[in-house]
Amino acid sequence: VATWYADAKTQNASISTDVDYVAYNRYVGFDPSNITTLKNSVDGKPLLMTEKGGATHVDLYDDLVYGNVIGWQQFTLCYPWSGATDDGYAYFEVNTSTWAVTPYSRTKLFRQYSKFIRNGAVRKGVTNSSSSYQGVPFQNPNGSVVVPIKCTTSGTINVKSLPDGTYGIKYSTDA
Repeated sequence: VATWYADAKTQNASISTDVDYVAYNRYVGFDPSNITTLKNSVDGKPLLMTEKGGATHVDLYDDLVYGNVIGWQQFTLCYPWSGATDDGYAYFEVNTSTWAVTPYSRTKLFRQYSKFIRNGAVRKGVTNSSSSYQGVPFQNPNGSVVVPIKCTTSGTINVKSLPDGTYGIKYSTDA
């Protein structure tokens, strides 16, 4: 995407004023350094990560932290047939015999971001003292603060310097 955007600017100098967002699909070559390079190459345009089947909450975290994305999705909300596989391409299975909706295995981890970070939220700075617990704080338009934390192990987490207020604790695990 970074190369495409640069090439497009050489063909049309007004692209910077004509384009509001830059979207990418996260399939090849998207490690944190490449995401940062992309963010820094699009004239300050907001980024959208619009597709990665098989994506994980770690991919979402990286896109938020390194790309400052304002929109993100796996592939599709649900498959409209029974018996679809839990392969990371959809958030839910819909059983078309009973119309029961069942979240797939990755959905509960994505939910910690999508339920609590509201439209228009602003990402805030953070210092993570451990690579085992990495938070990414946001302030929602109503002033509430949410800090999803990506954990790679169990243990005690200390969250400091939040504004005064009442906070809840919600968590999900792979199990």
